[in-house]
Amino acid sequence: MTGYYRLGLWLFLFFHISFTSFAAPNCKNLNAPKDPNAIAGNPVQFEGRTYPHLVYDNFKYNPGAIYMRPEGNREENLKKAKKVVIYLHGVGADFSNPNSMLHQYGNYTGTSGIGANGKAKQSYGKRQILNNYAWREGEIYGEIVPLPGSTFGGADIKDLGTSIHKAALQPLKKYIEELRRLIPPDAEIIIHGRSYGATLAASFAHEFHGLVDKMILVGLATPRRDIMEEVENRIREVEEAGKRGEGEPFDQNWDWTHWFNKIIVQSKWFDTNKLKTLFGGTKTLILIGETDFQVTPEERIIYGDMALKYPNVDMRIVPAIDHDASKTKQNSNKLSRMGVYGTMLGLDFIYNH
Repeated sequence: MTGYYRLGLWLFLFFHISFTSFAAPNCKNLNAPKDPNAIAGNPVQFEGRTYPHLVYDNFKYNPGAIYMRPEGNREENLKKAKKVVIYLHGVGADFSNPNSMLHQYGNYTGTSGIGANGKAKQSYGKRQILNNYAWREGEIYGEIVPLPGSTFGGADIKDLGTSIHKAALQPLKKYIEELRRLIPPDAEIIIHGRSYGATLAASFAHEFHGLVDKMILVGLATPRRDIMEEVENRIREVEEAGKRGEGEPFDQNWDWTHWFNKIIVQSKWFDTNKLKTLFGGTKTLILIGETDFQVTPEERIIYGDMALKYPNVDMRIVPAIDHDASKTKQNSNKLSRMGVYGTMLGLDFIYNH
């Protein structure tokens, strides 16, 4: 019996160590979420609002990271889903975290956060959407997913290296493959990505055909070195102007930005001269804000040409609005209406294309 016991113990230790090493390779440094409330099972809270139908959960494809999902039994919810929207945030600025997608989640699902007074807070734009769109209650299931290096914890970018496949695409691939196994065969998976989240989505669809049905790419960044350098210079100018009190405060995380630039530049989805199909044929809507200083004039021409050349791609300019072309919470009703327009384009694309 002693021999069998020792053999069993040895096998247990071997498989336990092997599995642990496989699940979290080279992740010596794990960052805790910056939000102390971001603990699995807790209701989502941000900027004085509680989102009672959303909870935090552990994101197993990035050890130590937290993501947001609807409350209740996840597998049972996914079994009933018709449309699954994955929200991918941007990179670099102080608002670049999974919380930045809460607003869009609410726009697509018709939900609002609960304020300190116990009442749901709705922006002007949110009310316009609710009044003017034929809601299909309960049909959109969404999850807000953290990118590597985000404020919601996970492996330190120093441990992730600079391989786009290892650091960013493979974790996203495993996550989406899991969704595919859980949702009905006729359900659709849609990525709504903003800025670098949009660029990562474009890279994903280019590399892995068929795992995603549709993409909404807001403020899409082109992973071309000269364009990225131009955009960096623009951001520095805005950042410096904010420090001088000549504009809105803008605090860029340059370490994170430079690391992501090394990741994203490996993608070749934008080289339309060599591609017979774009984004692996995935139906794609590109939304660009008219006043978005982070999308260059050359990029706008590139995206317009893409929409003309590839039948699976549509591109729209949303008037008067900046980098988040579907954001309805604005400082004026005029801008909010433009965000409503961007969101309505997204909803129409989700349901009717």
